[in-house]
Formats: sequence, C-alpha cells, structure tokens
Amino acid sequence: MVADVLWAHCTPADRVEHITVRTSVDSFCVVFFQLADSVESAESTAHSICLTAIGNSTFLHGWSLHRIRPTATDK
Repeated sequence: MVADVLWAHCTPADRVEHITVRTSVDSFCVVFFQLADSVESAESTAHSICLTAIGNSTFLHGWSLHRIRPTATDK
C-alpha cells in the first residue's frame, strides 16, 4: 500500500522505474530505482515524492521522513 501511495505521487518527469518498501517493527524502508543524471538529483526527487505523498495522503498522515541514503549504480 505504501508503494502504491508513492507511485500515485510520481510523474513521468521523476523517471522512477521501481519502488520497493520494506517494513520493520517501527519503520519503513523505501527504495527508489530512478534514472537520474546525478545522485543529488535522484535524492532530491525521492525526497520530494515522499514529502508530497506524506502531505497529501490520509494513509500517511502523521508520518515523517527521517533520512535518505542515496546509492548510485551504473547499468
């Protein structure tokens, strides 16, 4: 459900290819796979999508974003 909410807040310009959500006892780990020109661009886009989803979704009401750890990979 969390991935669906995040997908609903993505646009084609975000260049998101896949979203994975893993759960733990008290948190969720969200991983975005994106086509981006830089790690900074990917981080900014993921951050924006998360904040928009948190701000607009009743399902995510009360949630917060704690940290982003970008990892760049080449295909």
